[in-house]
Amino acid sequence: MGSEDLPLMQELSDYGVRITREIAHLTVAGMTFKDLERGSQITLPMWAAEVLIGAGIAEPIEGRLEVQRLAQLLWREKRSISELVNLPPKFYHALRLSFSSLSGADAENAKALRLYARDLVSLRLSKLLGYAAKGVEPELIQHMTEEERELYVRLRSLIKAWLQSLGLEV
Repeated sequence: MGSEDLPLMQELSDYGVRITREIAHLTVAGMTFKDLERGSQITLPMWAAEVLIGAGIAEPIEGRLEVQRLAQLLWREKRSISELVNLPPKFYHALRLSFSSLSGADAENAKALRLYARDLVSLRLSKLLGYAAKGVEPELIQHMTEEERELYVRLRSLIKAWLQSLGLEV
């Protein structure tokens, strides 16, 4: 599986949504649901969840990320010099949904959300890169998200191969 598969894996990973209105019959992602009541919760591939959310049929169970919450996470990540802080479940999915829900609706809020998110992700990537350069086993790193774990394993492998080509195995 190459790096081009990362977005595909994210699109196919499961995501929970809450139905926002009564639906007699719904077919999505090859699954058929009948007699869905408002408030019902279903789990779908991320791409299908985004379609339902975009159509106003569903909302994320975990909720969207607000600017204030992202600012808090960024502040905590900055204070934690070498360790990753714990992020909410399905953080990157929630982040993507937050971006899509703000597009055009509130430009200033969307811009702030993107800036905080970029800074937070940059800090986390710096920490992961440091771990990868030292050859730290993924199981020893606390608070990695699923997406970060996939990226980390590939990054660590790439760095290890590069160091070996230089005769600098760790």
